Order: sequence, then C-alpha cells, then structure tokens
Amino acid sequence: MGLQSSKQTDTEPRKANTLAPEDNRPLLKNTDDEEIIDNANIINSPSTHFRVYKRRFYVLAVYSVASIFQVIFWNTWSPIADTAMVVFGWSKGDIAFIAMWGGIVSAFLCIPFAGIMDKYGIRRMFLLAETFALIGVGIRCLPVGNDKVIWTANIGQFFIALAGPFLVQGPPLLSVTWFPPNQRTTATAVATISMEFGVALSFILGPLTVKEPKTINATTINNLTEFDTYMGNYYDDYDDLPPDIKQDHIDSIFRLLYIEFGMIVVLYIIAWIYFPSKPPTPPSVTASTPREDFLPGAKILVTSINAFWLPGLCYGISLGVFGTWASQLDIMFKGTVDVGQDIAGWIGFYTYIGGVVGGLTAGRCADYLGGKMKLVLLALTGPAIGIFVWFLLICYKVLQFNLPSLYVSATTYGFLLNAAKPLYLEVICEGVYPVAEGIAIGLLNWLSNCIGLMFLFVMMIPHIGVYWMNWTVLGSVIATFLILLVFKEHSKRLQLDKGSDTRAITIPTVPTEEYI
Repeated sequence: MGLQSSKQTDTEPRKANTLAPEDNRPLLKNTDDEEIIDNANIINSPSTHFRVYKRRFYVLAVYSVASIFQVIFWNTWSPIADTAMVVFGWSKGDIAFIAMWGGIVSAFLCIPFAGIMDKYGIRRMFLLAETFALIGVGIRCLPVGNDKVIWTANIGQFFIALAGPFLVQGPPLLSVTWFPPNQRTTATAVATISMEFGVALSFILGPLTVKEPKTINATTINNLTEFDTYMGNYYDDYDDLPPDIKQDHIDSIFRLLYIEFGMIVVLYIIAWIYFPSKPPTPPSVTASTPREDFLPGAKILVTSINAFWLPGLCYGISLGVFGTWASQLDIMFKGTVDVGQDIAGWIGFYTYIGGVVGGLTAGRCADYLGGKMKLVLLALTGPAIGIFVWFLLICYKVLQFNLPSLYVSATTYGFLLNAAKPLYLEVICEGVYPVAEGIAIGLLNWLSNCIGLMFLFVMMIPHIGVYWMNWTVLGSVIATFLILLVFKEHSKRLQLDKGSDTRAITIPTVPTEEYI
C-alpha cells in the first residue's frame, strides 16, 4: 500500500494497477457498469487508465432525492405560516425560530461533521443523516395536543437539522469520488441544486395540502359577493373561525406531516439496501490523492484569504441571506404587497425552479470552460443586482404593482443567484486543494449559516417590520459583486488532473466494506 518510489511526494496520486478482485466487487455487479477513461481525455500520462462506473448516476440520484426531501422537511412550516399561526396561535417569531434550527445546528456541528465525513466516507454519513431525518419527521407526527405541537415541531426540526450538514457539504466530495474531472462541476451542481428544487417543491406541497383560512379583507377575495359571504366560506377575522373549520385545517397540517414521513421511510429503506461509499477504482488523479488531515487542513483554510475567505464571503453573504429571506417569503409579502401564502408559495416555487435551471446550466458551462468560474460568477452576480432592484421597486410600489412582474423578477433573481451556488463550492475546493473537500465546505457552510442566523435574529426583534428584509438582500448581492472583483481564481485540482504524470503511482485495492 506504500509508494513505489522514495522520490514521490505524499501529494502525488496513486495509480490503479488492477480492479478490485471479483469477491470484493460491490453489490449489483454488472460488467457493463465500468467505463475506462482514456488517459488522453483527462491527464497527459499515456500509461494510466482510471475508471468511472455507471452506478455513479444511481449514487448521485439517491443523494439528490435525499437533498430534495431534506429541504422539504426543513421548510415545512414557512409556506403554511398563515394557517399555522391561526390554528395553533403561533407568532411570526415562532415560525422564524423553527427555521433557525437549521442554522443553529450547522453553526455548531458542520465543521466536526466535516471531519467525520472525510474520515468515514459517504455511505456511513449518509445513513446517519437519514436516521436523524427519520427521527425528526417521525416526532412531528406524534399525536399531542394542539397546544403542544410547537414542542414536537421544534424537537423534530432539531433532528432534521442534524441531517443537514452532511447533505449540504457532501456534493463536492461525492463528485470528486465518483465523477471524472470533465463532469465534476455538473455533478456538484446536480447534488447542490437538488436542495433548491426541494425548496421549490415545499412551496407547492405545503399550500396544496394545507389551505389558507380566508378573510373578507384578504387581497385574493376583495370582490366577494353577498352569496359568498352568506355561505360562510370566509370570515371577517381569523379569530372568528369555528372550531370545526379550525380542526379541518389542523388535520390538513398533520396530513402534510404524514406524507413527509412516508417519503423519508421509503428513502431510508433504499439507502440501507444499496448506497456505496466509493468506486473500486478512482475516476481521476485527484480522487486518489491523499488529503490534508483535519487540523492541518483547517489551518490552511483559516489562513487562505484569497482561496477561501473571499469566495467564502461571497457565498455566505449572497446565498446565506437569500436562503433565509426566501424561506420567509410569505411573511415578507404579507407585510409589503399583501400577497397571501398561496401566491407567495407559487412565487417561491418559481424562484427556486429558476435556480435549479440556472445551477445546472452554470455547472455545465463551468465544466466546458474549465478553470474560468470567476468569469461565470461575475456574469451571474452583476445582472442579479439590476433584477433585484426591479423586484424591490415593484414590492414598494415605486413601479406599478402587478403579479406577472413580481413573478418574473423573483424567478429571474433566483435563476441568477442560485446558479452561482455549485460554482462557489467547486471554486473553493479547487483553490484550497489538497485540503479535504469535507472540511472546506464544512467551514463554508458554517459561515453561511452564521450569516443566515443573523437575518433570522433580526426578524425576532419586536415591531421590526419586514421592509428591511429586501434592502438587506440588495446590499448582500452588491457586496458579493465587489468582493468577486478582487478575487483571483486558482484551479489546482483541475491542473493536476490535466497535467500530472502518474506512471510511477499505485492504488491499493479498496476494502469491500469501504464501498458497499
């Protein structure tokens, strides 16, 4: 298992001289699964072949579905905030506090989880994360009294939050472990943007399952006829809701929680049946090179101003603020343009769908351009400033308010900003190499969550209102653009994969338990 030549450095990759023996192959063996990567397509050494496996798409798919579910569970309450506040007597602060658990847990555990992930691999951490999610979603379904739902909601949210750090931090590690260099950014984009797709679905699943109580003064029913009022479908005030109507809304909330519990049970079974940690043979040079240990890697990150802190601040300031702001769209719209939770849900859906399309497009472009991710990031962030100014003017009715403009501006902003998310993950992993991907993204996640928590803490200030929320988002994207201008991009992993000679390097056979 050692190096063949004493002249080799410990950062040099090790060459695969053979596939794993037949008795060490993973489950679901298939001879058509292997694809030999022609060395000319990846590195300059004419003698080395790496391998990719078609099962990499299965691993990516399961991971992406888990990410989608994770965010749906995390964002259960915000899209149905109006109904929850009415039937349970909650406040905006209660909704904000439930959402805060994700940031609180990540702020304390994302860095330790990163070290564990780098040490024990993808499979073990994935199963641990899904176990936490199963417990959390199950706790929320417990049949407690209506006055105690606030407790099960918070306890369940805590366990759901424990699953978050790995799923947020895992995409770069998954992509470098399973995918060749010319597919890495795209794989990272798919796994990362899956979370944005999950947020989009949560804005639809919640309001479709849980209907909003209507009032005579609600903006969606200003033109009620006397017949509508006579039929008793709407009420002058939420406090006027009869007990049977209120119970119907409570039942619909629990119906949503049961649906989510069924989702996690199915995924949990699939993950236990088959979710390998790594392929028998790595797909690239840098997939096989040793990484820095946890403490030396952390020291490199803390002292890397250009490679980590500049792009890290861009990620945290822009996406940390955006993610928190987007999870509170219902409250924000209610206080600015008086739009109800149904319309806010659809706007949130299209905002994140725009981000999904943008992230996949940007990831593929970055793979195609190779090492020019700063250029793509500037091309996304600059126009985002102008688009959000348009959105701001619509919300504050400086421009004439109309729903189509609100939809278009929010969706376009989501497209531009979320498209940058996988690029930041990759540009940081490239710049700080050979620091392990887990610890790099762990510190990045900590930074982003701390900024998001600040946003939520401000929301809890009594009588603070909501107008500050949009101005904060605008300030964050302007600051991001200015920081990007001084950032200098370095693609260390990509350069090694494309230019290293690996003829004198060996890779030991991977033990079965490491990838089954």
